[in-house]
Amino acid sequence: MMQACGRPCYWAYRRTLRWLQINLDQSSCIGTSLLHRKPVSGEITANIVSIQERTIRYGTLIWEFGQISRIDELGEERPGAPYLIPGFVDAHLHIESAHLPPAEFSRLALPRGTLACVVDPHELCNVMGLSGFDFMYESAQKTALEFLWGAPSCVPGHRLENHGLQIGLSDVERLLDEGRAGFLAEVMDVEGVLNRSKGIMAKILATKLRKRPIDGHAPGLSGANLRKYRASGIQTDHECSTLDEALEKLDLGFKILIREGSAARDLDALESLIRSHPDEVMLCTDDLHPDDLASGHMDALVRRAMALGHDFFDVLKVSGLNAVRHYGLPLGQLGIGQRMDAILISDPKRVKVQKAWIRGQLVAENGVSKERHRHVLPVGGLKARPLQKDDFRIPKRKGDLRVLVVEDGSLATQAVFLPALFDTEDLLIAQPGKDILWMVLVNRYRPQKPVLGMVRGFGLDEGAIASSYAHDAHHIVAVGVDPGSIVKAVNALIERGGGLSRVSGGQLDMLPLPIAGLMSTEPAAAVANHYQHLNEEAQFMGSPLKAPYMQLAFLALPVIGDLKLTSAGLFDVKAQRIVGLF
Repeated sequence: MMQACGRPCYWAYRRTLRWLQINLDQSSCIGTSLLHRKPVSGEITANIVSIQERTIRYGTLIWEFGQISRIDELGEERPGAPYLIPGFVDAHLHIESAHLPPAEFSRLALPRGTLACVVDPHELCNVMGLSGFDFMYESAQKTALEFLWGAPSCVPGHRLENHGLQIGLSDVERLLDEGRAGFLAEVMDVEGVLNRSKGIMAKILATKLRKRPIDGHAPGLSGANLRKYRASGIQTDHECSTLDEALEKLDLGFKILIREGSAARDLDALESLIRSHPDEVMLCTDDLHPDDLASGHMDALVRRAMALGHDFFDVLKVSGLNAVRHYGLPLGQLGIGQRMDAILISDPKRVKVQKAWIRGQLVAENGVSKERHRHVLPVGGLKARPLQKDDFRIPKRKGDLRVLVVEDGSLATQAVFLPALFDTEDLLIAQPGKDILWMVLVNRYRPQKPVLGMVRGFGLDEGAIASSYAHDAHHIVAVGVDPGSIVKAVNALIERGGGLSRVSGGQLDMLPLPIAGLMSTEPAAAVANHYQHLNEEAQFMGSPLKAPYMQLAFLALPVIGDLKLTSAGLFDVKAQRIVGLF
C-alpha cells in the first residue's frame, strides 16, 4: 500500500538512500544499463497506480537519488488527471529485427513507455559468435533502457547451418557467471531436448544450477513430447498460435508469452488468457521491424488489450509486472524504497505516454527520447559469391514442383505440389500469374552455388526483393519474378555489406545494413522511414503481405513450418531431411 511518511521518517530515509546510492554506484547488477548515470530527484502529482494492491489514488510521489522516498495521498482517483504507472516490459524480442543497435532501438522504445526488454541476441551471435554478444551488450550501456540479455542456447541455429561460429557450454556458463546474461535464451533445439542430446542438456543444466530462467520455443508441440520438453526445465513459450495449444502448455506450468510482432500476430487468438490467467501470461513482440516500432511498441499492445475490454490491472500485469517477477528485473513498481521507474499516461483507455523515467531520470517526453543518436562503426561482413543468371538454368524434368507457401501474419509455412512451367529452351521459369515465384538463398559465409526454390504468397507481379537478414544464419534470401531482377537485388547487397533491397522496373532501392548485414548505423527515424518505403514499394509491386521483408526473413528458419530454405538445400522441417525441388 502507499503510505504517508512524517518529516523525521522522511529525513532518515533520505540518509539511507544516500548510503544505498553510494553502494549501488560501486556494484553491478544483471540487466542494469544505467549505473553510469547520475540518478536525480523530483516529484510528481498524478493518479498513482499500484498494480499489486489494485488501487488508484491521487497523490504526490517524491523521489531522491533515483529512489522513491515518499508518497503523499491526496484522495481518491481524479478522472482527467494523468496516471503514473510502472513501465512496460517487452518479455521477449530480437532487437536486430528492428535493424537498429540497442542504443538506437531505445530511442524509439523509450517514448512508447518501454523501460525494459528481455532480449535474445542470437541473430548477431549467429553471424559473429561471442563478439556479437559483446557488441550488443556494449551498445546497451549507452542507453537508459534496461536490457536483460539471454545467453544464446542455439548458435548455430540448426545442425544444417554449421558455419564455424558456435556458442558452447563454457560460453553460456561464462556469460551467466559474469552477470552479462541473466537467463538461457529460447531453446529452439526441440529435437535435441527430446532426444536428451548432451550439448543442449548441458546448457539447460548449467542454467538450472545457477537458478536462472530458461526460455522455450516449441511451436505446435503437444502430448508426451511437450511433457518431456517441459520436464527438462524449460519454463516459457512464445510460439503458441492457438488457444488450445496455450492452455495445454499452461496446464504443464509454462509461462505463456503472447506474441504480437510484425510477422507473427497471436494476440487475437490468445487474448482471453489475459482474463483467465493474468499471473501466467506476458506480452512480447519477438520480431518488430522499424516502421512498426516507430508507430508503437508495448504501448500499442496495451491499447489493443484495453480495447478488447480487459481489466486495467490485469493488462499492466501482463505488460510489465509478470516479466519483472519472472526474470528478476530491477524495475521499480511505484513503492516506497523502490527505484523510480515509471511512465505517465493520459488515461487507462488511450494509454498515450506523456513522460517516462528510469531511476528518476526523465528519459522521454511527449513522444521524443531524451537520448541522442550515437555513431556506430560497421562490423562483420559478407563472403558470398555473386549471383549469376546462369544459376537459374534448371532443365525440364518430370514431376510437379515442390512449392513453399507463406501465410500473412504467420511464421509457419506449407509445402504444396504444383505443375511446373518451362520456357522454349525447356528451362524452369516462374509463374507470376499464379503467384509461383523464384526464391533464392545465397550463402553469406563462403562462396557456394545458390539454393533455388519456388514460393507462393508474396504475390509480386514484377521485380524482386532481397535481404541479408534471414533467421537464423542470415544468409541472403530473395524472392522475385525473373532472374535478372533477383541477380541485381542480391549482388547489390553483397557489394554493400548487406541490407534490404528492391528492384522494380530495373531500378534498385536499398537500405544498407552495414552492421553484419543486420543493423543500420543511421538514426532510428531514417531507418524506419526507409524500411516503410521498401515495404510499400513491395506492395505496389503486387505483394499482399503486410510485412513482406519480415516474411522474407523467415523463409530460411528451419525450426518452424513444413518447408524452408537452408544453405544445404530445401528442408522438410517435419521429416528433418533435405528434399528436391521436384
